[in-house]
Amino acid sequence: MNPHPARTKASQDKATEFLKVADDFKLGHLITEGRHPKTVDLHQISKDDSRGAFELLREVDLEALDLLVQEMDQLEELAFDVNRTFEAGGRVFLCGCGATGRLAVHLEYLWRLHFKETAMESCIVSLMAGGDVALVHALEGFEDRGDLGARQLLQGGFGTKDLLIAITEGGETPFVIGAVEQAAKMAAKSYFLCCNPSEVLMTLERSRRVIENPKIRTQSFCVGPMALAGSTRMQASTALMLAVGFSLFYRKDSSRWEGLLSTLKNAYGSIGLKEVSSFSERESAIYKAGDHTIYQADSYAITILTDTTERAPTFSLPHFDNLAQVKKRPSLSYLMLPECESADSSWQAILGRSPRLLDWPEIHPKSTREYFLGFDFGRSVMDFRKRITSGRRHHLFHIFQHQDQVQWELDDLTCRWAPTGERLLDHILLKMVLNAHSTIVMGRLDRYLSNLMTYVLPTNGKLIDRAARYTVWLAETGNSPLSYEQAVFALFSEMEQLNEGESVIVKVLQSLELP
Repeated sequence: MNPHPARTKASQDKATEFLKVADDFKLGHLITEGRHPKTVDLHQISKDDSRGAFELLREVDLEALDLLVQEMDQLEELAFDVNRTFEAGGRVFLCGCGATGRLAVHLEYLWRLHFKETAMESCIVSLMAGGDVALVHALEGFEDRGDLGARQLLQGGFGTKDLLIAITEGGETPFVIGAVEQAAKMAAKSYFLCCNPSEVLMTLERSRRVIENPKIRTQSFCVGPMALAGSTRMQASTALMLAVGFSLFYRKDSSRWEGLLSTLKNAYGSIGLKEVSSFSERESAIYKAGDHTIYQADSYAITILTDTTERAPTFSLPHFDNLAQVKKRPSLSYLMLPECESADSSWQAILGRSPRLLDWPEIHPKSTREYFLGFDFGRSVMDFRKRITSGRRHHLFHIFQHQDQVQWELDDLTCRWAPTGERLLDHILLKMVLNAHSTIVMGRLDRYLSNLMTYVLPTNGKLIDRAARYTVWLAETGNSPLSYEQAVFALFSEMEQLNEGESVIVKVLQSLELP
């Protein structure tokens, strides 16, 4: 093995600069970044036995819900403060980045649907790092900048009577920390929710500032490592969506919380995994054949958008195509709302409100309304997709509620299950099933190894650290020890010549002649 692959001076300089600040991003000690002992063979199981993979992922999901039950007592304080904020005429702001930003937007959608055309409809305000365009893909640079978190909170209209619930799975995201520290300067109390214990986060200076701030209440909902290491779109975001959702929708009736979790677990346990797993086999076969899918949705559009969007950064897939900026590699899937005629109407249906855009072209050119409306999920999608994919076949994947059942349809496949009767739980149940489904699809397409996201694209400090750690782990598996610093230099070298859709981690292992 050659531990020092050839690299340009530019890549060496970038690696050196990162290593100077690497301690700020070394997160391998966090529980949410760890490897789940039950899923070390997830990649192979997904390929050989999709039903077995579903059973395994459901087991991990249900164990996470059991752990959440043990953490629920601390929600009493949050629910009380939410209610007091409403009674005082204030609003509750939900702020997150990436998966937590999407769950914030998702919860606002559910809130607006529940309180449609009442005085309470606009009492929840969600802020996602980068604005609503980040629902489709992250805006580079936002996650690592606390000043942008503070600025976006102020632009969103946060005031002294309002309450901020800042949500970050790991508990260390600079953008979210910037927002909650700004809120603490203005309001009497703010909340900081995460899935790692405070004592672990105290090793990070930025997290320690939050934990020690007397005007910020930190609440940890520890549900263990993710089924796919570091993929906090899965169990962590599920736990946080439930925690915040309970404090909003059931804030006056905490006696129901444990029963609602039992209802969710029972509903998940009753879903026929043989039927659902057939969809994973079919969708992966569609992509292997060079074809595409279009997810067709109605009231579950935001749930489906979230899962299909989050596949891109997790597995280095092309994100959804913008009508004005067509890429060389079209996205594998797309979303269509057949009842909508335009981009405006499709976004209104997805969000339940008008879009919130930053319009900060000096910070990022894709933060503008013009770019945002290039994502059109209306009925004209099919013609657009056929045009940019050279006539490749598009398979309709329809997910909808029909005759008191949630129904999936793809080609000749059908699957259905009974909803819980609680809108929040039904959306979270669909989220968990879709998370498992897409993870199995990507396993069947070799987009991860073992339970490691080998196709992660290192676009910020946190992801560079993750890619370096995964490279070290896989090198050790191949009996070829590699230091963290060597991995960082190799990653920056390979990123200089990485082709779109390639795995930088796999490229590093190949360049080092590892098995």
